[in-house]
This record gives sequence, structure tokens and C-alpha cells, in this order.
Amino acid sequence: MKRLITQVVVSLCLLLALSQHSVIAKDSTKDSWISVRTKNFLLVGNASEKDIRKVALKLEQFREVFEVLFPKMQFNTPVPTTVVVFKSDDSYTPFKPSPNIAGYFQPGPDVNYITLTTEVRSRQDPFSIIFHEYTHLLIKNTFRDVPDWFNEGLAEYYSTLKISADEKFTLGIPISHHVFLLRESNMIPLRTLFEVDHKSPYYNGEKQGVFYAQSWALMHYLIIGQAGKVEQLGKFLELLGSQTPLDQAFQQAFGITFEVMEKDLREYVKKKRYNVLYGEFEEKLELDTGAAATPLPEAQAQAYLGDLILHSHAQGAHWYLEKALRLDPNLAMAHASLGMVYFREGNLDKAQASLERAIAADSRNFLAHYYYALVLSGAETGNVTSYPADVATRIREHLQKAIALRPDYPESYKLMAFVSLVTGEHVDEAIESIKRLLNVLPGRQDLMNLLAQLYIRKQGHG
Repeated sequence: MKRLITQVVVSLCLLLALSQHSVIAKDSTKDSWISVRTKNFLLVGNASEKDIRKVALKLEQFREVFEVLFPKMQFNTPVPTTVVVFKSDDSYTPFKPSPNIAGYFQPGPDVNYITLTTEVRSRQDPFSIIFHEYTHLLIKNTFRDVPDWFNEGLAEYYSTLKISADEKFTLGIPISHHVFLLRESNMIPLRTLFEVDHKSPYYNGEKQGVFYAQSWALMHYLIIGQAGKVEQLGKFLELLGSQTPLDQAFQQAFGITFEVMEKDLREYVKKKRYNVLYGEFEEKLELDTGAAATPLPEAQAQAYLGDLILHSHAQGAHWYLEKALRLDPNLAMAHASLGMVYFREGNLDKAQASLERAIAADSRNFLAHYYYALVLSGAETGNVTSYPADVATRIREHLQKAIALRPDYPESYKLMAFVSLVTGEHVDEAIESIKRLLNVLPGRQDLMNLLAQLYIRKQGHG
């Protein structure tokens, strides 16, 4: 990893649905489409190769900055991330969850999507949204049980990342609308802020803006404010994770009362100037020379758009996927995505038929095997109590093929463990598999819950 030379010395090593509109664009693939694959991303788009490479470089740079500032953490993103880069706002508009955004991040259990346009008509920086949401992904995979104020505050903090000349960066630039809101509003008592969860009106209601603003301000204050309380923050999170009562954890970590820090934070927000982290890489960051641009056939471009809509939970995926298959009847990715469209519609016969065609067209498509096993398992319904022996065997066979093709893909192991949970077979194997996954993805609460269920299942057969 390249060394980071910073002008502000900060140690961070202790820091532990979209709209349902119909999406049909008449000219989305009339232009030439290309793809570029980098270390962490697959980019496809109708923008120019130069613009797509700029996007690719900026995303890899974000990963680099994030990893360097957390030198003792290992960040894993085994679920692939596809980036769709549109050349214009007009071509992007049919795929936006709302009219005024310039970019968004759509996480998923099988694939993450980032979308944006290189033509920005407003002052909104698409990367601020993407960096915010991508930070959530890294936190989710890496940290255990972080509170919402930490999750949102750190995501807002990293949303301000600016990179210039491919070798210098700036982090921690004040977010003006947050500063204005906090100066004009009553701040949330810290004890209340620390207890906010997804069900709280501070997270979902009219006070949401203050929650985001204050979470950002608190994180900014603790990381690069004059207080420089990063180590104390790490201790606070560790104590909370060990179920230490809130008041006791705060006092042990910071050595002050809530009221004292609230007063310090109010004064910090009122400051005319804020500390900013400036840094640079010893070497200029560049894309791997192997990241060659490849022309993308129209059928594949249509398939990516259909799959994007599928993962955005919007309507219109049929239109693109069926068009892709008219252009290339043997396009495995289109059959696989169409199978998942049918599955979500509850048409299991058509789902299985499409996924069987996907596997026949490309037996090395790991997602086709995984999707087929998922459809057979009924795991997403949550009401599975048993399997016929032959169905359980088929599910395992396809998961084994998916694992052989993509050994680092976590969902195949998770589904295999679910089958063991239902059948009571290979439970010890499943437990060890999930434990290995949690070593790589310690922040995955769903895996922790599944592991607990497997232990209960084992005891029941003991």
C-alpha cells in the first residue's frame, strides 16, 4: 500500500425503496457502450472511454484513501460492484430514483450498483452521494454493531473527499447546510443522539436533518477537531459493544459528562473555520494498465440496464431483458436476471426455466447457479421448514458449482448453511463455514444471526 504523507496527523486505527416507476428509455443503448474492469469495480457505460476511466480512477482512489486512513483494518467487498456511467443527464434520467440526483449507490446481496452521469447539470456532486453510501458498505462488512450516529456521521464525513491531480486529497471540508441547520436549530442531547436507531423519529421523521447534521459534526469534531478525541471514540465504541451502560461507557471513554461535550460541540459548530485534513500519496495514483476498455455489444448493454432496474426494485426490467434476448438468445446474464424477475413476481416455473437456460448458455456463470439454488430453496420467503431429499441435493449441487466458480462470494455459503439449518444435515460444516465468513465480514449481522440459529439446531440434535 502506498504511504500517505499528511499535513494533519490523525490516527484512525482505533475506529472500529426506490420509486416504483416504469423505466423505459428509448435511446439508452443507441450509442456505443464499453466496459472497463479495475481491481474493485466493473464499469459499463455509453460515456466516453476517457470519462469512464476518470470515474474508475476516482472510485479506486476513494478505496485507497479509506484503507490508508484505517491502516489496521482489512476492508472486504466480496459482492461485486457494477458502475453504470451515462454520458448525459437525458440518458440517465429514466434510471434515476428521483429527478434531481446526479448519482446513487444501490447495494444488494448479489451485486452492488453505482450509477451516475458525467454530465452534471446542477451543483450536486454525484460522488458525494456515492462516497457516503459506499462508506456504509465498508462499515457494514467490517465493523460489528456500530450505532447509527457513527455510521451516518462517518459516511457524511467521507462524502466530502476531494481528490486533485490524482495524488492529493482533501477530507473534512465543512458541509455548509449541516452547519447552517445546526446553528439555526436546537441540537439533539447527546444521550438521545447515541440511542437513535432506525425506528427513531430522529432517523425517519422531520428531525432527520438535525440527526444527520449533528452526527457529521460530532464525527468531524472527534476526528480532526481541536479535541482530537479519536482514541476515546474507539474506546467508547468498544465499551458499547461489550454492553457497558451508555452513561458509564461515555464517562470511562471521554472522562467528561454529556453536558460538557454538548457545550464543546455547540461551540465547535459556531466556529468560523474548521480543521481540514490534507494529504497526498507518495506516488501518483493510476489505474492498472490491465484495465483495458472493451466494446460492449448492445445485447449486453440492454442486459445490464435490465439488471440495474431489477436491483433498483423499479419496474421495466422485462423490457430491457427481453430486448437483450431478442438480440442474443443465448445471453446467460439476461436469462439469469429475467429468472430473478419472474421469481420476485412469484412465477417459479418461469423463473426456473429462465435460470436453466442461463446455466445451459454459460455453465461458468456463478450467479446463475446461485440464483437457481436460491429459487429452489425458497429462502427469501422465510417459511421453509423442510425440503424433499432430491431438492436439497439439487440446491447443494448448484451452490457447490457457484462456490467453485467464485470462492469468495459469501451468499453461496450463507444459502448452503440455510439448507443445513432446514435439513439438519452438515450442521457442523455450516457452522465452520459461517465462522470463516465472519472472520472476513465481521459486521454482517445476518451471518451472526444465522450462526446462532445453527448452534441452536445443533443442540436440538445433540
